[in-house]
Amino acid sequence: MNNVTLWIFQVLLAIWFGFGSYKKLSTPVENILNNKALPFGGNPAPIIILGFLEFLGAIGIIVPQAFNFCMPLTYVTAVCFSLVMLGAFFVHIKNKTYKMLPLIILAFVLSLLVAYYRS
Repeated sequence: MNNVTLWIFQVLLAIWFGFGSYKKLSTPVENILNNKALPFGGNPAPIIILGFLEFLGAIGIIVPQAFNFCMPLTYVTAVCFSLVMLGAFFVHIKNKTYKMLPLIILAFVLSLLVAYYRS
């Protein structure tokens, strides 16, 4: 797989997780608490923490490779993204929200490809 294709995959993953992070971090806590599908017994803290980690991941999938600094971090970030997508897959299956599954599977596969070829 060539370098341009991997960069396209990395940018797509950064956009995917960046938008998810923005949504989680910009939603007021009151709106999160009013959400009927809130996991973890109604505690919004895990959602906010996940949003922050997704933000760090969106940076970690691009910056190390772009600046040729600590390049294994790109591999680690891609592996973490694939684990997050695996968890999201099972959460959506459990909640019977199947509409997002194709995008989750796509992000999972892209993460695995980036992890494999950047290792």
